[in-house]
Amino acid sequence: MKDKLLRLSSLLDDRLSDALELRHFGDQPVSSPYVCPGSNTAISRTIHLARLNAAWSGCDQCEWRDDTEGLAVRSVTDTERIRRSRNDGIRRTEFGIRGQYVNYVTRSVAAHLVQIFCACLTRTVSDGRTDADIKRSIQPPDSSEPRRTLLPSIVLGYDGRPSSPDLFVGAASAIREFGLDVIDIGRCTSASSQEAVRCFPEAAGVVIVTGAGAEPSFAGFDVFDRRGESVPVIWKEHEVRLQATEIESVRQCESTSETGGEDTSQRSADVSVSATYPGSGNLRMLLSLPEGSRRRTVRRNSRRSGSHRPVDFESQYRRWLRAWYPSGNALKAVVRTQDPVIADRARWLAAETGVEIVCRGIHDRDLSPDRHSSSDRHLNITVFEDDRGFRLTDSSGAELSYSQTAALMNRLLRAHASHISAHADDAGNRFWLTDTARPSSGESTEHIRDALACIGLLLKLQPASASP
Repeated sequence: MKDKLLRLSSLLDDRLSDALELRHFGDQPVSSPYVCPGSNTAISRTIHLARLNAAWSGCDQCEWRDDTEGLAVRSVTDTERIRRSRNDGIRRTEFGIRGQYVNYVTRSVAAHLVQIFCACLTRTVSDGRTDADIKRSIQPPDSSEPRRTLLPSIVLGYDGRPSSPDLFVGAASAIREFGLDVIDIGRCTSASSQEAVRCFPEAAGVVIVTGAGAEPSFAGFDVFDRRGESVPVIWKEHEVRLQATEIESVRQCESTSETGGEDTSQRSADVSVSATYPGSGNLRMLLSLPEGSRRRTVRRNSRRSGSHRPVDFESQYRRWLRAWYPSGNALKAVVRTQDPVIADRARWLAAETGVEIVCRGIHDRDLSPDRHSSSDRHLNITVFEDDRGFRLTDSSGAELSYSQTAALMNRLLRAHASHISAHADDAGNRFWLTDTARPSSGESTEHIRDALACIGLLLKLQPASASP
């Protein structure tokens, strides 16, 4: 009896497989094209759509994942969001790293990567400055105290994400353990952290704990040198392995979590990094960080730990911003932002200068500073979470590209014979101001990426009777 039941069950499984495998067009059956990754059996279109609607993880690598006809637009949007947030590992970004908090980015992992970046920062400083220059920047000539080290300091701050304070503690401990002093500017933004490194000549660069540009569940950090540029890292020098596998598309690159056939018997934290290189196809790169190993992968620069120096830089930063703004009699400005610190700065600037600045949420699409009137001339600017980036909206509601914004500002600056010029790189999604009047030490010009500074300059240059 038991053998008969087993044979009957096997027969039913075969019939069910045949039914799922066949699709009928008229009287001609054809095999179904929907085969899930890792399976040899085709499925029906109904099951295919059901799995897509349920955001099944196997659909991330499926070649038919774009065949969504029959699903609601809301369902497609939600599953795409889930697919992006399910990206395994840590992504290497232009300036730092991003990854899901706790799942991949922990305090210990962040500390290990921060030490690697700090090693590269100190090497950059050593390559461009002599020991005498570093000594003068760290210790005044008339100081009677013995010189403790020739190593520079690191500016450290964090943004408003809930995960940032936890990672900030790990980053501060890692920098001090590495032998560098920490200049703690506390709660900040990317733009204010870059101004901080310009104000502290002993600093080699800045580390800001931030997840800007990623999903709300993501965390990470950005690292800038004194010029606000990214820090090059030769990973193999720090015993970090990189693997590259050619895949079909960037979208598949961002979602796949395969290890490329590596030996998984050795415990490691695999870090998935997406990048596209011109002329070499789309690549997926993996970082492998050893866990539980007592071997130090980053060599300390000093026998002594660094110090921790908290500073109140926010007040100094706001005074610097104040110089970019006119005193009254300017256009009104509508600033959209989701960061309460940026909104508080804008309100402070409005109270200090007398310029009417209205702060609204980033999803508020009202173009007028007065909800009951749309006749006033004003600026409409959206400031991103990373406040080095922004979008200017003209009077008709159309967004201006960075190139158009730079052309507008340079046209207005020519009439003032200013020492400031605007520059844009739409391909790299960058906008910056070049200032020759207040250069950093050793530099002939200063490059400023700050949305609030750009707003002030636009308000100062344009008369109240004009608008972009």
